Amino acid sequence: MTDKADVFITGEKNRIVGIQSVLGVFELPLFSGTSVTFKANFNNADPFPASSRIDTLDTLCNAVLEQHPSRVALVERSGIGITQDVPEIERVFDPSHE
Repeated sequence: MTDKADVFITGEKNRIVGIQSVLGVFELPLFSGTSVTFKANFNNADPFPASSRIDTLDTLCNAVLEQHPSRVALVERSGIGITQDVPEIERVFDPSHE
């Protein structure tokens, strides 16, 4: 396989500030009018790093939503436990997170 991916690491202690600094590398306006899919990790309701943190997901989604994509989807499918219950346990779809 010859495809390569860039990996970004921030030393910022504040998670949200760190994510925002990494997002500054991307041309976020490219998301305007496009379909965007987020793949979170909700294998189980165990704390990070076993599952995605809600503040990470919020920060990423808000940055993309500011660009007015045509569609945003959150997908998850894992083989551990009852995956569909984890977003509810983690309050992913809680209206206060919109």
